[in-house]
Amino acid sequence: MVRATLDRRPLRGGIGPRSSRIYGVIALYAFFLWVYGAAIAVFEPSRLGEPLTRVFTTPRTDSSATVAFIVSGLFYLLGAIGQAGKNGISKRKNVLDSLLRTAMIYGFLGWLYIAGNSLVHPATLTKPLSHLVSIPTESQFGLGCFVASGLACLLLSILGSPLFGPRRVRANESKT
Repeated sequence: MVRATLDRRPLRGGIGPRSSRIYGVIALYAFFLWVYGAAIAVFEPSRLGEPLTRVFTTPRTDSSATVAFIVSGLFYLLGAIGQAGKNGISKRKNVLDSLLRTAMIYGFLGWLYIAGNSLVHPATLTKPLSHLVSIPTESQFGLGCFVASGLACLLLSILGSPLFGPRRVRANESKT
């Protein structure tokens, strides 16, 4: 009989497999909150200034979504750094790989949000991305996200990231 036990060891300094799982959960649920806010922005933008819940008068839906996107990206990055140590490559390459992977994924998500927004209400592309700051505009943010995601993906492929799988030698190439 297999007996499941709860690992009660405290989290110690640094990022390890156990803490990276916790970071992953935080990243995931913050991501869900951002998806909710992004859906409101795309499909019912008039509701963005409303409170996130009917129970409390603050925070606003758009503010919550902005913070959730940043928190999700940060905790995804921390979790990726913690998991990356298992593959036997240097710590510097692990951190670089994790940073590039985060930029690729979250850059693409940011661009995807702006692309959806531009299809439903293109007039907002010249307006500030958030009520919290006056720059960048939605179109500047979308372009920046697309470029950052593409460059990160290109660098990951050039550097031979584990994200793209092991490199294989073709049968017709010589092994010199």
